[in-house]
Amino acid sequence: MALLPEQINALPIDTTIEYVDFPSLTWYIDPITRHITRMCDGREAIKQTIEEILSVARFKFSIFTPNHGMDYDRLVGSNWGYVVPELKRRLLDAFRPDNRITGLSDFKLDQVGLDSLRCDFLVHTVYGEVAHSMEVDGTR
Repeated sequence: MALLPEQINALPIDTTIEYVDFPSLTWYIDPITRHITRMCDGREAIKQTIEEILSVARFKFSIFTPNHGMDYDRLVGSNWGYVVPELKRRLLDAFRPDNRITGLSDFKLDQVGLDSLRCDFLVHTVYGEVAHSMEVDGTR
């Protein structure tokens, strides 16, 4: 049973509160047609969430909370000595709010052309490991 904040404050001090995670059931957006086609859950939902988090520029759109999306500021055009560790840190920070994502590993960074960077990595989730790659264009 859900409780309102004023109801929680009125509970006796020895009351045990159990926090329950909601299922990851969400609308599935077909990546080719960009149409909502059905509902999805589990591994399929987390794959879509990973893509969505990385496609939102953090702190740029007021419709999203400040802890949603990926912070790309000052990565493009910076030297590799700064970009490599900072990209890893920012990816971890982008996924931290989602409790279904437990960690990242196997980072591989490659320069693509003069102004693009490709990053391949493994996302550890409660549904198993998901391989993901992203490319950041220097004109972004």
